[in-house]
Amino acid sequence: MGRRVEYVAYTGDTVLASINAKARGRLNRRSRPSTIAEYTVDPDYGVPALFDDFQIGDVVTLDYRDGVVRWTAKPRVLSATVRVNLAGHEQPADVAFYDKQDVA
Repeated sequence: MGRRVEYVAYTGDTVLASINAKARGRLNRRSRPSTIAEYTVDPDYGVPALFDDFQIGDVVTLDYRDGVVRWTAKPRVLSATVRVNLAGHEQPADVAFYDKQDVA
């Protein structure tokens, strides 16, 4: 396990037990395992426009459909490639998303 460093000031707290409890709570929150999902999609026509409708870093809603299986995810946009089509219009291509959620 990697070393975790964080600086926190408890200037108004003078009771050692209270400071220790707060420090232990912060350590426990930061030490929880996380579930991480990465999605990469190749958008089709009709997709929202990059930089007009969404930006890198925005949280978006992805609606996946594969036959009868369907699910929704709300990840953050990590990166995107912009393609210019034959008509000279920009459209997103190879959009990557990142979703990290803490596990209780």
